[in-house]
Amino acid sequence: MSEKEESEEKKQMVPSKVTNTVLLVFVIMTLFFVPLIPLFLHHNMYSLLFTAIFITGTQLISKNRKGILTLAILAISMTWISDAMNLELIMGISKGINIVLFIFIVLDLVKQVSRAKMVTPKVILEAINGYLLIGLVFSVVVAILMSIDQGSFSFDKINPQPVTDGYPYSQYIYYTFITMATVGYGDVVPLTPMARSMSILISVTGQLYIAVVIAVLVGKYISQHGRSVQ
Repeated sequence: MSEKEESEEKKQMVPSKVTNTVLLVFVIMTLFFVPLIPLFLHHNMYSLLFTAIFITGTQLISKNRKGILTLAILAISMTWISDAMNLELIMGISKGINIVLFIFIVLDLVKQVSRAKMVTPKVILEAINGYLLIGLVFSVVVAILMSIDQGSFSFDKINPQPVTDGYPYSQYIYYTFITMATVGYGDVVPLTPMARSMSILISVTGQLYIAVVIAVLVGKYISQHGRSVQ
């Protein structure tokens, strides 16, 4: 690496670390704070936090940030407008764009972790954010499956009364992360072939991410420590 490239990397490291920290704060609020507040506030809080996560995530990608940010703002605007005016077609299109952009952000974070030459706090934050964002992406997919067929998962078992307008989104997040961790409490189970296939994908992705990324980080740290000792 040339001196010019090293200086540019050092300049970008601090802002990127701050952005990763802000993203982690938004994700933690989404996972742990919102489920604790009154249910009638959930929809607005999740909308605000997902918007914040989305915009912050676009600032962490390695290339074409302005273009991705423009597309993200367009998708977010479509989501808010379609939600306010109850336009199902536009809502479906915006959700599709959001999922694709979310996946792109996650893949870019994983790529940055794999290409990092040293294990730094920034790299660790990127690895953590990548894992948590994968869970949020899958929670959106679970929500979409439930909107298509409310019999996809047995969320009725953990709700005292039947619902007609969808289960709390916190329950989709709960199921996704429990499945990613392969804990499997059994309180919510997939009931349809599509839901079972998605559950397998969630669990396998979660385990592969941990196995591969942790192995990469440990390998880089050992190599880095070995060079410092020499």
